[in-house]
Amino acid sequence: MNLENQENQENLLYRYLKSSHIKDSICWSKVCSAVEIENATPETFIHEAAFDLRPQEQDISFFNSTHKNETGRILDVLNELRFRRSGGGFSARSGVMKIDYITAQEDLNDIREVIRFEDNDRYVRSCRHFGLQIFASTDLDRLETVNALIELSSFFALKKTSGNPDKRDILQLTEQGKFFELAHNTPI
Repeated sequence: MNLENQENQENLLYRYLKSSHIKDSICWSKVCSAVEIENATPETFIHEAAFDLRPQEQDISFFNSTHKNETGRILDVLNELRFRRSGGGFSARSGVMKIDYITAQEDLNDIREVIRFEDNDRYVRSCRHFGLQIFASTDLDRLETVNALIELSSFFALKKTSGNPDKRDILQLTEQGKFFELAHNTPI
């Protein structure tokens, strides 16, 4: 089953979500392809903290991959983070969000510019860094912008498999509130 629609993959950006970026109210053991989570949407899982800047950051990191399929793009982004950018491991309870950045900019910047995604990678690689800047005059404006971005996104769970800290199941949240397994016991 291929869940990808006719999105232009050049416009797709991915952001790794560590455990603090995922809402605590979700029982992670229920995140599997056999269970439907009632009324589940990306907003159910993605915490607004996923858009917080760390000290000395100028923008929020997203990545674009040229791989042909969803699993390949997610793994490419994770490999970029692990081996070239941060060098660390991944949370046992983590995820990835995907957003079409052209659509997001068109939808949110209809009256004035409130967000900007920019390819600001200093390296020549197939997995490119895009920085997101949010231009908000108040905390409420920023929260509304972040919530709109989350609403426009897709969510993928990276669920640690038992017994191996470096393997994950990759599950995509569908529009029906179910998870579809893209990859099982995959090394990351």
